[in-house]
Amino acid sequence: MALRLQNNKGRTRRLRAYLVLLYCLGLSHRGVEQALAPLGVHVDHLSVWRDLQELGARMQARGPGGPVRVAMLDETWIPIGGEKRPVAVVTDAADGTLLQLAVSDGAFDWQAWLAPLAGWGVEVVVTDDDSSYGGPLEAHGLDRQQCLVHMRRTFTRRLRKLPEEVRECYAPRLKRLRTLLRELPAEGAAILMGWLEEAVAPAAPAPKEWRSLVQHFLERWNQMRIHGRASDVPATTNRLEGRFGRLKPWVCAPPGPPPGWPASPNPTLIATVPTSSSSLMAHASMV
Repeated sequence: MALRLQNNKGRTRRLRAYLVLLYCLGLSHRGVEQALAPLGVHVDHLSVWRDLQELGARMQARGPGGPVRVAMLDETWIPIGGEKRPVAVVTDAADGTLLQLAVSDGAFDWQAWLAPLAGWGVEVVVTDDDSSYGGPLEAHGLDRQQCLVHMRRTFTRRLRKLPEEVRECYAPRLKRLRTLLRELPAEGAAILMGWLEEAVAPAAPAPKEWRSLVQHFLERWNQMRIHGRASDVPATTNRLEGRFGRLKPWVCAPPGPPPGWPASPNPTLIATVPTSSSSLMAHASMV
């Protein structure tokens, strides 16, 4: 006998999880309705749409199962609604648990989005050097561990942009700076401060490119060394970036509203992230 379900009553949590999975696998909300019909389950496509909206909102609001001291934050590009858009991801640095997920382009409110972290017990966030993160993290009293891989890439990139005469004049110090960024000695900040004071001396000011380079790493020196004082703080975001490949196929936005309904420029996202085929449904049920 066919079962017709047009509202939440009668739709089990498992069935609603199947709706999410079918949509994330590429079916439209009408496609989900049509896929279930041969199985004797008739779910109206608008009910599918409402389920996806509700589950997306629940995912945005949920927190970790327990306290999290160290989190990782980074962005990746994921196809959303037919176009690639930046998506911000926050995970537990200890086990990779997905904590937050949001489309982060346009006038994204980083401070509001990162506000729950302190309430979850987060003390340190490992990030790259994106300027969007600094103010909001500081506003919430969160320490920032700069990803060392990104910082060393920044040095290489800025080194290439230096005028040739600056590279030649400061070649010994540029070599020393590369070593400092690799070894991160305790006296590194004092060395950089000495270079900067010398560079801004009125009698013989150094080229602005050299001053800017030294100041950039001096301002971030302490943020590069947090991992050395706490064993649970990773030195890089490599672990999170390594998970992006597995995450992307399982992230989707709930379908747009019915005709005549206003669309949101920053849709909530749904993620069903399997660690194995047998745990796929368990992850969907947790959303």
